[in-house]
Amino acid sequence: MHGRLVSLFEVERVAVHLEAGGNVRLLRRTSANGSAATSGSTSGVFSPYWVRLQRSSNTFSAYVSPNGSSWTLVSSQTFTMNSTIYVGLAVTSRNNAQINKTV
Repeated sequence: MHGRLVSLFEVERVAVHLEAGGNVRLLRRTSANGSAATSGSTSGVFSPYWVRLQRSSNTFSAYVSPNGSSWTLVSSQTFTMNSTIYVGLAVTSRNNAQINKTV
């Protein structure tokens, strides 16, 4: 565990992004303080929706589902990450004047 709070911009990460416009992408940053890249795009996906991030060795796959049982692959990417990773769920309104009320 880190000895201090760190920004998501400072660490390697991989995420499934469900965007307000209905697009879903796989986002990855493979080095600390490096630039992020996205891959894949599935459109027409609006909340509420399920998202899944699956890891198999160094392959990360992003999926979406309207019901939690029927899944659609958005993208798969292979890159090296530490064997130990920290997992969480982040939400944002991307608008400082609007609160995201996602549960």
